[in-house]
This record gives sequence, C-alpha cells and structure tokens, in this order.
Amino acid sequence: MDNKPEKASGVGVLLRVANAAPYGIIAGACGMIVFFSTLGLIVAYAVLSGIEGEMMRTVSFFENWWQVLLFVVDVIAAVAAIASLAMFIVKKVYEGRTESSEEVDNGEKA
Repeated sequence: MDNKPEKASGVGVLLRVANAAPYGIIAGACGMIVFFSTLGLIVAYAVLSGIEGEMMRTVSFFENWWQVLLFVVDVIAAVAAIASLAMFIVKKVYEGRTESSEEVDNGEKA
C-alpha cells in the first residue's frame, strides 16, 4: 500500500490526451473537408479538361497554385480524419474498459 506516484507510461499519456479532445467532432469536420476538397478537385479537373480539350492541350491537377493547395489540404485533412477517428475509437474502448472494471470493483467491495 505504497502511495508512490505511478510512472507515466506511453499508453497512460496517450489515454489522458484522448480524454481531453472531442475526436468525433474533429473526425467529422475533417471528413467533410476531405469530401468537399476532393469534390472541388474533380470538378476543377473536369472544367479545366473541357477548356484544355478545346485548345488541344492536356490538363493536370498541379498546373495552378490553387489546385496544388486544394490537393495539399485534401491530404492533410485525410490524415487528420484518420488519426482523430483512431483516437475516437481508442477513447471509446478505454471508456468501456474502465466502466467494466469499475463494475467488477464495486461488486467485490459490496
């Protein structure tokens, strides 16, 4: 029954961070950004392809600065959506485990 503070393990720190942020909302917002930026890239490609087709030229995603910026935003938002979704799942699993362990502890003490 020593009252020594526990060392912070990597998992413990990760779980404390997981409880601090609303990862479900972050994942949803990033998912919407990914959807609309991908849609914007596809529409821009289709419009520019039609214009360039009339001029007998080719088109690419990386011709204009705004297309490159839209692509970079798309990739960053996709990575953030996947990471926040993973943290949301870790948070839910951890909460489920702590609730079940509290029920067992309460049952043994009573």
